[in-house]
Amino acid sequence: MEIIKRDDVLNHPMGEVLRISEKNGMTTVSAKDLYEFLGYDKSQWARWSLKNIVNEEYFIEGVDYEGFDMVSNGNITTDYGISLDMAKELCMLSRNSRGKEARQYFIFMENKARNSINKYTLPQSYSEALRQLATTVEQNEKLQLENKQKEETITKQLPKVEFYDAVAGSDDILEMGEVAKILTMGEQGRNQLFAFLRDKGVLMKNNQPYQKYVDAGYFKVIESTWSKPNGDVQINLKTVVYQKGLDYIRKLLAK
Repeated sequence: MEIIKRDDVLNHPMGEVLRISEKNGMTTVSAKDLYEFLGYDKSQWARWSLKNIVNEEYFIEGVDYEGFDMVSNGNITTDYGISLDMAKELCMLSRNSRGKEARQYFIFMENKARNSINKYTLPQSYSEALRQLATTVEQNEKLQLENKQKEETITKQLPKVEFYDAVAGSDDILEMGEVAKILTMGEQGRNQLFAFLRDKGVLMKNNQPYQKYVDAGYFKVIESTWSKPNGDVQINLKTVVYQKGLDYIRKLLAK
């Protein structure tokens, strides 16, 4: 797609709000600008971007988005340059009038770029024909490079996708020791895994998961009872992991 000129964007009433730019050969918009335009709570940006961009399996880094750091009010924050297709998807999820307005704007800019590409005039001289040929060859080489980069990125993502497909939809549960073995953490992996998840704020000090991770379908606490020789009943609580939680832990370790 041809680079959309800033003048073209500013001619649209939303151009100053949702600015289109070019990053690494991809036409993008700032995810943070879109988030604020949709009217979401600014204080929830970090949580929203983690859920809807970084941890969203549907979107692929390097294909649909690229992260970058920026300085805001003296603080370094992370923003994401997202493709127009991804931006339209996020607009649809917002389910409000602003989401519809932003989506129509992205469609408008894509059509404008597409129309500009389709405008072709015959060369008026031999030198002009050579220049057009050189430009066409350069654009084709650039497109081939972009496609190769996308293919390499998708190839890198395949193990993650295949892993998720293998475990998604299963209700089987695993003990933490089994999870450590699957993730090849060694003989001491169980204790290391408990310590790691406590450090990440997933498990409490008693190795039980916080409620939000239970609600997300990652973990389950199983209660069992047994009787002591003196007749007293002892209650034992064990944290087990669903297959969905196994994939979540794997991604935490990968980071």
